[in-house]
Amino acid sequence: MDNLRDPEAVDAVLGSIISRGAEVLGDAIATGLEPQHLPDERDRLIYRAMIALVTAGKSIDLVTVRRQLKEAGGIDTVGDAYLAELGAGIPVDIDVTPHAQELVRLAERRALLTSAHNLQEAAKAGNGDLPAAISDLQQSLTSYNDGGGIAARVKNYLDCIEGVFDISQLYVDLSLQGAAEKAAARQVIWRLKGKRVQPHGNKAGRWRVIADNLEEINFGGVTTEDLPIWLPFDLHDYARIMPGNIIVIAGDPDAGKTTAVLNVIKHNIEKWDVHYFNSEMGAEELLGRLKLFDGFPMGHPHFHAYERSCDFQDVLRTEKYCLNIIDFLEVTEDFWMVGKLISDIHRALGDAVAVICLQKKDLASDLPLGGMRSLEKPRVAIAMKRGVPNTAKILKLKNRKCAHSMLNHCRDYNVVNGSELHCRGKWELRS
Repeated sequence: MDNLRDPEAVDAVLGSIISRGAEVLGDAIATGLEPQHLPDERDRLIYRAMIALVTAGKSIDLVTVRRQLKEAGGIDTVGDAYLAELGAGIPVDIDVTPHAQELVRLAERRALLTSAHNLQEAAKAGNGDLPAAISDLQQSLTSYNDGGGIAARVKNYLDCIEGVFDISQLYVDLSLQGAAEKAAARQVIWRLKGKRVQPHGNKAGRWRVIADNLEEINFGGVTTEDLPIWLPFDLHDYARIMPGNIIVIAGDPDAGKTTAVLNVIKHNIEKWDVHYFNSEMGAEELLGRLKLFDGFPMGHPHFHAYERSCDFQDVLRTEKYCLNIIDFLEVTEDFWMVGKLISDIHRALGDAVAVICLQKKDLASDLPLGGMRSLEKPRVAIAMKRGVPNTAKILKLKNRKCAHSMLNHCRDYNVVNGSELHCRGKWELRS
């Protein structure tokens, strides 16, 4: 198998590591290069010594490698002359990655040929070694086809996840052990910066997978008709609601948010398939609440109620004329995440519509939890402020039907019997 050896590539890799240190070793390890990939015992001993130095937090150079070899009992096998000649004539700034990759590939081909030969011999002998030889060949084929190595494993990992991840979690998920493997994984991530990943936030080791897949908008068959939907406070007279839209209702405790959305259900049940996700009430309490309404359609085939408090994007109904009511979106910490939670819902919504209830930021503010971030995806957002009387305020209204902006318009109301919203006057602009 002499044609499956590349002494020049070995020289380039090991010589560059000796001259440039741990960073280059990380590049080599990231390709999946392991000591057993090197056919010459001397090279295997040298490479193991380099890994041992990095694992111990020591620098790599000719002196430290020789010392490590001596301590491990390998210096006589390697020889001072062989060690000293490594990397002679190799450019200082050579990229070791393609050379290391070639060494891994050659090793995999040697292993494949060896496994095939062993299988042939076992088949000829007809003894009990045949199953083991078949398994060995299968493993060699898998390694050869997968490309192996930490770099391949990290890239496959990134193919399987979305959003933000911590490098420490990557170590666990890929079962990376020791300083050398972890350093190699970090090296891969850094090389993929700007291509597959980007740093995320201010925490070291936190990354975001780049989502650069684009789906071109297809205007064929698209209409701009308004969806026939009833909204509280006569908002349907002012806002056009289209497939994929989100409506946010933020409010103080006991300001009537649930009353508002239950009325949305009652008035839209004939034209919409309504899915009500409730995080506060069990069956008994919800039934008692619905009985406050005059003629609430509890047994209607379009009404579906569920207990749910998180991960709504996984259970949304996405077809046109499906109305998802989320009462309410619970957030007890990291309020800045509210915008992301709404964005997750928006991405999963399809042609359906969602109405999301949220607590207000505080009694003095009109904004929902999450502040302005909570208003990025909704097309309509209102605040319900408790008082005497209560006041509804428009925080956002896109695709309006009227000629003038409705931003900061307010309308007073009272909650009657826990089932009705009695409006007082019309919408008017207030400072």
